Amino acid sequence: MPLFFLFALALELVEGRDQNSTAVDAYQIEVETTSLIRAAEELLTTTRSLKEAWLFGQLDTLRESKVTDKTDEDAQATGDAFLRVMKNATQEKQSKSD
Repeated sequence: MPLFFLFALALELVEGRDQNSTAVDAYQIEVETTSLIRAAEELLTTTRSLKEAWLFGQLDTLRESKVTDKTDEDAQATGDAFLRVMKNATQEKQSKSD
């Protein structure tokens, strides 16, 4: 017997409840169960996508990323440019004061 029907039967056995409130509660249980199943399916889809990306090389976790290398190069270039600007500004300030 499916779990849904067991819950509905258990709700029906509670004394002092009419069929309408039992039906509403059973429907709510069905909606929540469907939502839980959908969430589990989405989680499985996500994990499958991650596995595929890892297996087919799109997710490179063993070597250093190319993006990391590019970011390091950009940071170095930005730092060098900043130092040049500061050096030029300091030289101009000293030449104006002389």
